[in-house]
Amino acid sequence: MNTTNTAHRFGELIATSSAVMIAQCYELYQSPQIGAIVRAGDPNTAAYCIVQEIRTESVDPGRRPTTMGRGVNSLTQLYDENPQIEKLFKTDVDLIVVGRDNGEGIHPSLPVQPPPIHSFVYICTSEEIRTVTTGPNFLQILLQASQHISMNLISACIQYSAPSHKDTKEYLTSVGRQLVQSLYPEPTKLNMILRAINAI
Repeated sequence: MNTTNTAHRFGELIATSSAVMIAQCYELYQSPQIGAIVRAGDPNTAAYCIVQEIRTESVDPGRRPTTMGRGVNSLTQLYDENPQIEKLFKTDVDLIVVGRDNGEGIHPSLPVQPPPIHSFVYICTSEEIRTVTTGPNFLQILLQASQHISMNLISACIQYSAPSHKDTKEYLTSVGRQLVQSLYPEPTKLNMILRAINAI
């Protein structure tokens, strides 16, 4: 359930553009889930994004990890006995931009200018999620980006957003109607999403 009233800061932007961004998490593995909605930047100059992909890899691109756990009984023990792991790896999050705030409120649209590098990235509050995901523009942006993202990600985002709306069932019904209007020429995609969000 997404009922938080406080935005939680989890990382910073390390690559930015008007449509896609990359955030690096402060802690290894501590990223929002796939489909989560996050805010990059200050509230009045923010870009609102969907978590598209989560990657954990070496901080040195040319150095691959090697096995370390032969003599231990659990992953927890391995990490406890090798605290350097936290310094050798990083968790990055790929973000798809779906909204902006230019100081006049949140709008489901692309920002005029993306936030700068090292802008803080937050997991959105329920109020922010409601505002970003209300209205047809949000779904249109998602569907227009579908050449870069999967139908499963669109479904995950809708499912993530629904509990932040006061009437979850009504929200999913409204989304279902919008999807039918937009995707009726593509029944396979339409049915995949509707089944995933329990709208049929």
